[in-house]
Amino acid sequence: MDVYSFVRTLHVLVGVVTLTSFWIAALAKKGGVLHRRAGGTYLVSLLGILVTAGLMLVGEVGRGRAPAAAWIGILIIFIGTSAWLAWSSIRQQHSVALLTGGVYKVLASLNLVAGVLMVGLFAVTGFPLVLILSSVGFAMGLAMWRLVLRGPTHPRWWLEQHMNAAAVNFAATHDSFLSLAVGSVIPVLREPWPRALIAASVLSLALVLRIWMGRRHLGAHPSYASSATSQYTLTALLAVVSRSINWR
Repeated sequence: MDVYSFVRTLHVLVGVVTLTSFWIAALAKKGGVLHRRAGGTYLVSLLGILVTAGLMLVGEVGRGRAPAAAWIGILIIFIGTSAWLAWSSIRQQHSVALLTGGVYKVLASLNLVAGVLMVGLFAVTGFPLVLILSSVGFAMGLAMWRLVLRGPTHPRWWLEQHMNAAAVNFAATHDSFLSLAVGSVIPVLREPWPRALIAASVLSLALVLRIWMGRRHLGAHPSYASSATSQYTLTALLAVVSRSINWR
């Protein structure tokens, strides 16, 4: 086994820990000891995912595979943003100014840039997955800049941010597990259309869960409803576009 294969295997093993800790935190009482500890374990696991993904990125660069390296780099932006926001939204819940500082603005901008790059990559390659996942960059980037420009519109703004991050974490964790771990056993899942279908399904489920969490913990607040509707519309639009194009 070469170094790249070893890092990839390690990436999958860390992913199993990530998936397990995610569900422990998700099912535990929110704010309770188990929820906090499982959430901490999950974020540490995500750090491991980011480190191994970074090593894989270096490996792809070393192989001269720039598109694959760019793809991994974009995913690092998405996961890094959601991991940081999940942690910082709780830590800085008493100050929107502290949360939306320089790091927040940089990450929000990187998500939008990543979304644009993925649309461009789709135009070049015709690969449906990149177009579908570009919705993550647009949704997160717009939601984050919305808070910067408009400020909080309700007292639990920090929880809205935390749930946005949790939704992306849910999508990233389950999409990666299905495509890498399960896909290693069932190779057909890595084919372009099955892979795109997995991503679309996981993102749709993440959005449904995000809306459900918002209604349960935030109520039918106008700003939340607007945000959820805009994210749903964007995802649906991309799905329609992806189905209407003849992939190369």
